[in-house]
Order: sequence, then C-alpha cells, then structure tokens
Amino acid sequence: MSLVVFAAACGGSNLQTTEPPPRPEPAQGGFQAQQPAVEGWVNFGAPVEVSPIQRTLVMSAQGGQVAQLLIKGVSGEPEIAQIQIEYLDKSIKKVDINKRFVPGDGQVVELRENRPIEKIIFFMDPDSKGTFEIFGA
Repeated sequence: MSLVVFAAACGGSNLQTTEPPPRPEPAQGGFQAQQPAVEGWVNFGAPVEVSPIQRTLVMSAQGGQVAQLLIKGVSGEPEIAQIQIEYLDKSIKKVDINKRFVPGDGQVVELRENRPIEKIIFFMDPDSKGTFEIFGA
C-alpha cells in the first residue's frame, strides 16, 4: 500500500492545495480551546483582518499603560509569526508568537513593562486567512 502511495505522489506535477476541513463542533466531539476571560481587558478596536506579511495597529496610547496583550481569534485561522510593539518613546519590543488562532482561541503576551504603546505591528503568515482581536491590560 505504501509503495502505491509513493508512486502516486511522485508521478504528477500538478500540485493542488485544498482548504483544511472545518473543525467539528463540541457537540460532535470536537475539541475547542478554552476562551480566555476578557473582563478587565481594553479592546483596542475592531477585529483585525489578516493581510499579506504585516498589519499595523496604531494605538497612540489609547489604552493607557499596557503590561499585557491578549490576542484572540475571531474568524478563520489567522497565523501570527511575530508582533513588534513600539512604545511612545520609540523603543521597540519584539515578541515571537508563531501561533495559528482558531475562533475563540487566545494568547496572553506578558510585556513585563507597564507603558503606553504607540503602535503594534503584526507579522503574519501570508497564506493564512481570518480575523483576530487585540486587547490590553
């Protein structure tokens, strides 16, 4: 059986990609990530749509002092490779994320500094699609 699969895989030059199947709902036995609580978090705006390579969210210190960020998937499966935080004093902090966010899935990013943020640049996998939200605390 493995010899046939190997021969079939090597035989053609027409490569096709397909979308992954949708994840099953919990009622059908599918696993869903635990949603992080968002009480006390400040929403930094409308959901951000994935774009090729990067997306910049200009904050202009709207959230005040920020010590933590929460990135939360809204739709699709956006994949974020890295975020770059630029503070008001123009200093920069880079944080590797390397995560695909399914709807409701989130990740808290500890900044270890409690300072106002000027902007956040999200570096994404250009093949991923979807939207995500960003919160601060």
